[in-house]
Amino acid sequence: MRGISAAPSTAVPTRNARYRSRRQVGARCNEREDAIMKEHEFTLILTTDPSEEEADRLYGCCNDGTLSTIAGVPQIHFHRVAFSLEDALRSAIGDVRAAGFDVERVELEPEAVTQRG
Repeated sequence: MRGISAAPSTAVPTRNARYRSRRQVGARCNEREDAIMKEHEFTLILTTDPSEEEADRLYGCCNDGTLSTIAGVPQIHFHRVAFSLEDALRSAIGDVRAAGFDVERVELEPEAVTQRG
């Protein structure tokens, strides 16, 4: 039989452990944590048409987007999951810029703006 140590524990709970215990007792930290993430659909129009190598770089950071060129207009159509349309747009634009591209404009269907959870 193994001996039981009488020494006090020196383990310090991490932020995640404190968070889990707080959530378990039902405390509400803020509304955002309780919000439901939704899929948002929109298209970012790019300023330049990417080469094949650049397209690979875009797909590397935007795996929820489909790159195409329609009537000479380079664009990425997204299905991005986020708390809000604004969050989805900001993160997608940030990803596209991080890949080295600029966004000319955003296009979306009217239903995307009026959708309710």
